[in-house]
Formats: sequence, C-alpha cells, structure tokens
Amino acid sequence: MVITTPEEKNKIKYSKVLTFTSEDELDSLISQVIINLQGKEYYKKMVIGIDR
Repeated sequence: MVITTPEEKNKIKYSKVLTFTSEDELDSLISQVIINLQGKEYYKKMVIGIDR
C-alpha cells in the first residue's frame, strides 16, 4: 500500500494507492489504511518515506 499526494499519484506503479489530500481528511485516510491492513498477520517488508 502506498500513501501519496494527488500530484505524485500518477507516478506510482502499485495496486493499492491511497491519496492524502489534507489534514482534514486524515481520519478517513487512517480508516482506509486499517481496512487494507486487516487480515494480514505478517509483512515481509515495510518502507516509510516522508516528503516535505
């Protein structure tokens, strides 16, 4: 799963892409992340990148 901005979304070649648009929608985004992660017990790899 990738979380990115609308400007960068078209550059991502991954099946699960969520878009961060504003802090006002952060609760909704976190809910989407939780739904996507449920049912998975183990992740082989996790990468976190934060751009400014």
